[in-house]
Amino acid sequence: MARRREEYVGSWLPEPLLTSPDVAEDVELADNLSMAMLLVLEMLTPTERAVFVLREVFDLGYDELAEAVGKTPAAVRQIAHRARARVAERRSRSVASPAETRGALEAFRRAIETGDLQGLVDLLAPDVVALGDGGGVKQAMPRPVVGADKWLA
Repeated sequence: MARRREEYVGSWLPEPLLTSPDVAEDVELADNLSMAMLLVLEMLTPTERAVFVLREVFDLGYDELAEAVGKTPAAVRQIAHRARARVAERRSRSVASPAETRGALEAFRRAIETGDLQGLVDLLAPDVVALGDGGGVKQAMPRPVVGADKWLA
């Protein structure tokens, strides 16, 4: 039985390059994000967390931040300055649990993917105040609800 050598008749194409990110890079990124969120949770007060993350990551203006946290723009600038300094110094205020860190990372991921920052603000600033308006049709909330634990309950 004679063997016949096959030859490719089409044009030569190079081997495909891997364009998807390496799994190891994903793990390293997740690990870095986890550590960063842990540092933010441990070093900053709830208001400082909200201002720091929304300003540094999402580049919100001071006017928007002031409205979100119920402070003046000047106060928010000072809070942002203190938060950056505290993170740079790596001074811890408290210890965040792994569950708190996971929750913060999940809220952060959702905020990045959807652009909806409210869940992240609620987590980072648990002293949130919820106001409701029934639009004149019905009574939604007669009084403000203070605290994320009451609002989410």
